[in-house]
Amino acid sequence: MNVTNALTDAAVTNESLEQISDLARLKMTLEAEIQDDEDTLKTKKDRLRIIDQELLPEAMKSVGLSEFRLDDENKTRLILGRFYSGSLPKMEEPIMRNQAFRWLIDNGHGGLIKTDITMAFARGEEAAVKKVTVLLKKTKLPFIVKDDVHHTTLRAFIREQYEAGKTVPTGLFNIYIGDIVKIK
Repeated sequence: MNVTNALTDAAVTNESLEQISDLARLKMTLEAEIQDDEDTLKTKKDRLRIIDQELLPEAMKSVGLSEFRLDDENKTRLILGRFYSGSLPKMEEPIMRNQAFRWLIDNGHGGLIKTDITMAFARGEEAAVKKVTVLLKKTKLPFIVKDDVHHTTLRAFIREQYEAGKTVPTGLFNIYIGDIVKIK
């Protein structure tokens, strides 16, 4: 066991070293258990997605059902529907991201794009925060400007466009449309 005592006046005993070793082993055990739990949760989420978006929709469509009522005390309803998802290209793909923004603007949907300005202030700089809100460009403080479309806004937009019979560039917005069964 390699011991480096940063505090020269602190007494190092076998008992204190054993306590540190025990706590370190407990820490490593808990980290491993948490990783296992996260892996298990991911597996369960993947299985649920397959049931929700593949197996149940296929089973219901194969017999021509769009709704099904379970024979349980709650009279649970299964409802077959569509889901829409999409996302903007990542910040690391600026050309594709700019093309997505350009498409939205050129097609009359520029209002979906929101611009965030982010600045970092330390505690005690409340006065500077107030000044910046009025005089952002004159303060010469560093700030970041980021254009984005909120994921729920984008999902709703994609759904509205497709349900209205309009198209949205699938590649620009990473669009995925599929069937899903919801339980009510």
